[in-house]
Amino acid sequence: MTLEKQVTIYKALSDGNRLQIIRMLKDGERCACQMLEDLNITQPT
Repeated sequence: MTLEKQVTIYKALSDGNRLQIIRMLKDGERCACQMLEDLNITQPT
């Protein structure tokens, strides 16, 4: 893996919500509406 690709991945994982989403999805599919509720965020328009 290139350094640029690694930097991109680490930047994505540095966001708390993105990391929580990855953790939620590791066990299988989840409804986006449920994840939004669990993260206490709203869906963008």
